[in-house]
Amino acid sequence: MGKLTLTMMFESTVSDRWFHAITADVEQAGGRALLVELTCSREQHAARLTSDERCRFKKLVSLPLFEEILADGHFRRPESLVPDLVLDTTGLSPQAATQRIVQLVPG
Repeated sequence: MGKLTLTMMFESTVSDRWFHAITADVEQAGGRALLVELTCSREQHAARLTSDERCRFKKLVSLPLFEEILADGHFRRPESLVPDLVLDTTGLSPQAATQRIVQLVPG
């Protein structure tokens, strides 16, 4: 069976019910869903947020706006969702982070 990686940043409109529904669909199809939480230093996050590549994709690139939204609690993961793995990606490229997850996730 292949592997599927869904990346997202939790925000207040994403309910834990939505995540559990996806998990149920994966498990019903014979797969296994794991929640991997990616973290990084505040400095690294600021650098990534304002990178040229991110600007090219027209994503949120304003550090002050991000900090405001973060302080308002908009990016909180629902407490009912406990990560199976937490990985600090400070200093890792997306490819290196992916390889590390593949190494750490069983089977």
